[in-house]
Amino acid sequence: MERKYLLGALEYTEKLLSLGEKTVLDIQANSIACFLESDFVGKEGVSVNTDNGDVWLRMKRLRETTAPKSHPMFDGWVSGASNNPEKPPQLNSERLVRLSKEEISELIAADRLSGDDVMKPLKDDATGKLDALLRLSSFPEFESSWQNYLSTHWNKWAELERPRRHSIALYSKLYQLHQRIVSLGEDNPIELVWGIGVALWQRETVRVCSHIIEQPVESDLEVDGTIVLRPRAVSPSINLKPFHALEIEGSEAVHKETSSILAQVSETESGLTPFEPATFHRILQTCASRLAAKGRFYPDDKKDPSDRTLPTAGPDLVITDTWLIFARTRTADIRRDDLKRLIQKVEREA
Repeated sequence: MERKYLLGALEYTEKLLSLGEKTVLDIQANSIACFLESDFVGKEGVSVNTDNGDVWLRMKRLRETTAPKSHPMFDGWVSGASNNPEKPPQLNSERLVRLSKEEISELIAADRLSGDDVMKPLKDDATGKLDALLRLSSFPEFESSWQNYLSTHWNKWAELERPRRHSIALYSKLYQLHQRIVSLGEDNPIELVWGIGVALWQRETVRVCSHIIEQPVESDLEVDGTIVLRPRAVSPSINLKPFHALEIEGSEAVHKETSSILAQVSETESGLTPFEPATFHRILQTCASRLAAKGRFYPDDKKDPSDRTLPTAGPDLVITDTWLIFARTRTADIRRDDLKRLIQKVEREA
């Protein structure tokens, strides 16, 4: 009986301390930064679950590569940057050049140039040369050579460079976050969190996109610029705040049950890891079945297990087994952390 009263008092105190916190329903829309599992998995320079599981994510610093150069004969004709893999460079439809009278005569005779496209320079040219407007349509073999360059050289480079540029952009965002965290030192108001299991639910005008399990992580920058994310020495916790805020019946009971399961997992030798489904599937399945009458555990619906993209939020609750990484303002109260750990200990000893 005394344990029951103690547990009630602890839970009540923890709830009072949490009243001032803002509940985030959509982590993608309301976090400092949010990265999905699909942003990382299979991308160049990214490796997960390394160093015997001590490192959850490792991302190398990559460099852009340069597009293969085209033949000098295309100099002056090219429009656009050749080093952008998303948009192939094109040839201008026309080009103004300065030629000798002999060169102009040869082009006119070869039907490559019209006399109407020949004009005197605005300033007299001491050499007697004239301005000629060359039209690409008059040089079909020239355009053919250009298309051959694109298909055999530029396109192959772009195909490899596009995903590399994606990795570089992703690294840049992570790097900026890391620098921001480091620069603020011990008074750091920002923290990185690794969320496991994503709940998606469109309830009228409210969209829920939130993680079920959260594990604070720390970032590190190695000598070669590699960014490393590893779990902090803080116990993982269940995050059902969006469901509490929406007053979903039974969410408090589900929170207690899943917190108990998570505590058991955390005490095992391997502990919680986003790379071993056995450590978290039961928690996610419990949430899917208990938080909504039509709730679904998304892996049961997927035809392709390797597809790690998020489904679209719909009228029925869906919980995925994917993970995400996000940055938020650190609002956790040390007293609340202590209370949570004490509550879990009392529940296990009950």
